[in-house]
Amino acid sequence: MKAALGIAAWTRTGSGIYGTNASLRTCRSSSSNGAGALPKPEAAPSTVVPGTNDPTPNTRQTRSRPSRRCDRSRSAPFRKCPSGYIPGVPVPSEPIWSCDPHTVAKHQILKVYLKQWLPTLLLGGYRGVTYAEGFAGSGVYQGGEAGSPVIALRAALGQRQLLEAGKTVDLVFIEEDQRRFDILKQELTKVWAAASQAAPVPATLRRPHLRCADHADVLLPVLEQIGAMRQPVFAFLDSWGGTDVPLDIARAIATAPASEVLVTFGTRYLIRFGEQDRQKEEGDRVFGGTAWRKVFTLPAGQKKLFLVSTYRRSLQEAGFRYVTSFEMLDEGGHDLHLVHGTSHLRGLEKMKNAMWEVDKVGGVQFRDPRDPAQGLLELGLEPNLMGPLHRALQARLTERPHTVAELKQHALCETAYRAQHVFPLVRRMLREGHIEQSTPGPLSDNTLLQLAGPKPVQDSLF
Repeated sequence: MKAALGIAAWTRTGSGIYGTNASLRTCRSSSSNGAGALPKPEAAPSTVVPGTNDPTPNTRQTRSRPSRRCDRSRSAPFRKCPSGYIPGVPVPSEPIWSCDPHTVAKHQILKVYLKQWLPTLLLGGYRGVTYAEGFAGSGVYQGGEAGSPVIALRAALGQRQLLEAGKTVDLVFIEEDQRRFDILKQELTKVWAAASQAAPVPATLRRPHLRCADHADVLLPVLEQIGAMRQPVFAFLDSWGGTDVPLDIARAIATAPASEVLVTFGTRYLIRFGEQDRQKEEGDRVFGGTAWRKVFTLPAGQKKLFLVSTYRRSLQEAGFRYVTSFEMLDEGGHDLHLVHGTSHLRGLEKMKNAMWEVDKVGGVQFRDPRDPAQGLLELGLEPNLMGPLHRALQARLTERPHTVAELKQHALCETAYRAQHVFPLVRRMLREGHIEQSTPGPLSDNTLLQLAGPKPVQDSLF
């Protein structure tokens, strides 16, 4: 349990949110339902940085960190931390760094998804929604590329018609590094000012709520204090791939109606360092239990798949009915997983659409972590006849015959593919003789399919 931190209390004054520091202990329950009451902090007047809902620097209380003993050489874009907060995980040493292929792919997916998520929820009977980030970064990269907070703000600004109709959007950005935080404020202020030149930004798009702190300590309290937990929340928890995101955060967000999480999940850290006592405790917080520790007894080739599958189950137990994941692999062989949790099938469908609509990014490839053969996904193309989806459907039919509709559901919920990928692949599998129909008639969702039986051996004539 981390020590209690002083965090800014939020009170509504006019159209802005004002903050001041007050002592607040965040209750992270270890119970199965994750319940933990958040005490109401005392409020006092303060000032706000123009363009954001951020307390001024002199009102923030910073947190002390254990010595990282890292290589802080400016010649390298990343430093390797053998010990400290996230040992063994590459962390940028500068406030702005280059946008690697992993990040380009993630941002393309996020941009496509938010374009679908915002109007779907706002038109679906909800008065407002909240987008939140726990690792916001600087909002910009060395090449001038927009960071995820800027992408999210622009996506919200693009919903002007719904905003003018009275729908509300809140944006919450948490960044622990003071240098990145200061740059982030500047980038968001520039985007807001540019949008205001054409026409005033509707008041229903609240100025972003910014906090310079550890997301594990302040994200949930801020969401509670601005009333976000009474409406849909989409939380993007894009960490460095260490043990940064306690499951309690996802569990709490799952209690908000129609809420979702998108988590960056890495396996290398736990595989390399997980047997150390401190890292075991960190892993327990990430997974919400000790089941993940079985990884220490598995062969090397099974460790990654086991950790990803166990984390998916942890998110499901936390309250997200549908959890999907896919792996991004760069040219150097470095892997990173995006794990999406939602309780609505439509949310799962839209995330799959966002993934498959992403442009092909140079230097990064995609893989379904559940595919035993670890075949690469050809985004934008029809599934390969002998590829991951073919193997998944064949394995499913090995159990018993299934209808086409059941195979569609399996592909959507248990693979990296979409339901619409199934029908054309089934036709090809029928033509090639891999499977056969158990029911007569034209191929439809109700058609029962089974694996093709052995072909009869013809007698040879001599």
